[in-house]
Amino acid sequence: MGVSRYLVWYISRPVRGGVGVGESYYLPDSDYELVRVDLYTKKAPVLQNCIFDVLDDGVSLFNTSGRPTIVIRQVKGNGFFTPSRATVRKGSVLTLNIDQLDGDVGDITITLELEKRE
Repeated sequence: MGVSRYLVWYISRPVRGGVGVGESYYLPDSDYELVRVDLYTKKAPVLQNCIFDVLDDGVSLFNTSGRPTIVIRQVKGNGFFTPSRATVRKGSVLTLNIDQLDGDVGDITITLELEKRE
């Protein structure tokens, strides 16, 4: 089992859909595999789901069928999913993008767990 690295995005108030938010993370040292995504929100969307995407050098880590898959549904609390084992290459820059947004959502934390490939 490899060494894990955690990348965290916290969004107190999302701005608007179609934009990048939060920090960019540069991974200079090794290739990694994405093994888990955790999601927490204190304030759930009211009108529609919120959809986020994590981009690896501008390309979705999750988008295999034309749609990103980090969705905050109209329920608050914790959630997680184990994605297909996407590889993040050495030298990648990871960013978070808001694809669809309900203006009422807030206090969102998204955590990626990456495992170093040996």
